[in-house]
Amino acid sequence: MSAEGIKRPIQIEEFKVAIRELGDGELQRVQDEINNNIRHLSRSNKSLLAYIAKIEGKTTKDEMEEFEELDNVDADDLELFKESLTENELILKNNEERIDALEQEHIFRTSRTDSNVCGMGPSMNEPAPTPKTNEPTSIYL
Repeated sequence: MSAEGIKRPIQIEEFKVAIRELGDGELQRVQDEINNNIRHLSRSNKSLLAYIAKIEGKTTKDEMEEFEELDNVDADDLELFKESLTENELILKNNEERIDALEQEHIFRTSRTDSNVCGMGPSMNEPAPTPKTNEPTSIYL
């Protein structure tokens, strides 16, 4: 496998730099995708917590009704469930950092636009940003 085929999660500082190059529509698409990931991970964590509680004998009646598959949970999977929960929590934290970065970028763009309307825009001595048409606009999350 070539190095070009390997994808790795982008670090938060790289993410903050990369989103500066995206258009508003693309920023919204990235934010929607991350929010969708957060919803799925949160739902997965809720299930994992119920599985762990079942194995440890701490399941509530509500959990038993909500998670019908609890009858099929194998006690041998306890460590797997705990590891998965820990990994998911780390990914959730990373996703929340990305949402914060996207919100900060939106605030920056909005305040910059508001400043331009009031005549307080960028100095005429500042170079205009150069669009990079040969680079992909997607960001691996």
